[in-house]
Amino acid sequence: MTSRIGQPNSRRAPSDPILTRGHISGRPQPGFTLVELILVIALLVVSAGLLVINLAGWHRYSFLEEGADRFATLARMARAESANRGRCLRLSFSGEDHAPAMLWENDPLAGPGKFVNFKAAWTDMIPTDLVKPLGCRLTGPAAFRTLAAPGAQGDKVDPCQAITFYPDGSSDSAELTLMNVNEQDTRVAVIDLNGLTGTVTKRILSAKEYQ
Repeated sequence: MTSRIGQPNSRRAPSDPILTRGHISGRPQPGFTLVELILVIALLVVSAGLLVINLAGWHRYSFLEEGADRFATLARMARAESANRGRCLRLSFSGEDHAPAMLWENDPLAGPGKFVNFKAAWTDMIPTDLVKPLGCRLTGPAAFRTLAAPGAQGDKVDPCQAITFYPDGSSDSAELTLMNVNEQDTRVAVIDLNGLTGTVTKRILSAKEYQ
């Protein structure tokens, strides 16, 4: 093809292979085949599944820390509630599984020493879906109670002793041991309650450290 003055025209016709869409130097551009796309999608699905499994396992192992934190908060709330109401509150444990419950001495004049179920918005935070009590032992005296030596009179010591909170703002000093409801987690959480100061501390121990 020439121009009007007889010189070759530098412009190429649209049908030139170099300018044809989808070609470079007259050859088609490489792309993914259907098999390759299927393999990529399969790998993505497997990776996503593994991620979900790992996250679920991590979440179950976090039950112990969360449950221990909620028990620590429960102790602080019971201490404040007892002082506010002028009544004794008690964190008790019953049955073979040591099911925790919050009780209170609602009428100390008519029924001294009689504790009944106590219900408040914060008592719903008892984390029975996260942890299980392994044991609770009283470790020191409080304002209204003198700690007796375990087994001093041949009495059988309850493996989960109740913790009482008193109207003067004190409580029993105690050590509460918790385990994860997920039995694959062999660690334990130990909550130390100082009844005189109200200090609550938490420790996470391995099975070897606990023994």
